[in-house]
Amino acid sequence: QRLNGDFGVLGVADIAVPQDFATSNTLYVATGSRDEPIHGSMGIMKSTNGGTTWSQTDITYTPGDGGYVFRLLIDPTNSSKLIAATSLGIFISTNGGDTFLSTSMVGLDMNDLEFHPTNSNYVYAGSRWNGKIYRSIDGGWTWEERYSTGGTRVELAVTASSPNTIFAIAAHPDGGMQGIYKSTSSGGNFFQIK
Repeated sequence: QRLNGDFGVLGVADIAVPQDFATSNTLYVATGSRDEPIHGSMGIMKSTNGGTTWSQTDITYTPGDGGYVFRLLIDPTNSSKLIAATSLGIFISTNGGDTFLSTSMVGLDMNDLEFHPTNSNYVYAGSRWNGKIYRSIDGGWTWEERYSTGGTRVELAVTASSPNTIFAIAAHPDGGMQGIYKSTSSGGNFFQIK
């Protein structure tokens, strides 16, 4: 089935599959290209039958209105809890996308999200334009800035083999790489490694 109605192209920034997919058949798609704004976003789409049919969630955009979803996470301990990094901030749903609520991170263009590998109360966020890294210790509801790279877009990575370690890479405002950054304290502090 075509997801984008009458629109010729619909970008996909992220796909989220809950751990209970085998029984729930639920999928989520964050629409809109992360790299090409000409491919608009319709917000977050949800399927409860393995992708045969789709419906829009509470985060709904019209392509061309400037709203984008860049990253979508499902809490590994609660498949009904979604966290979305959007062009309008970070939003949380606790009911599988039926409603999304604002967090303390509203009005900033957010690019990336990662859960701590063993503690879903810790969530890390990278901005899209201001080069900053943020951390939440209450499951994504409140955020604090932890580091400013001086760059622009920030991408994050975590690993279960070293759960307190976070890597970040930031783009330079003129193109290329601003730097690579690391935290070994669950996002408490970051330092530049390249």
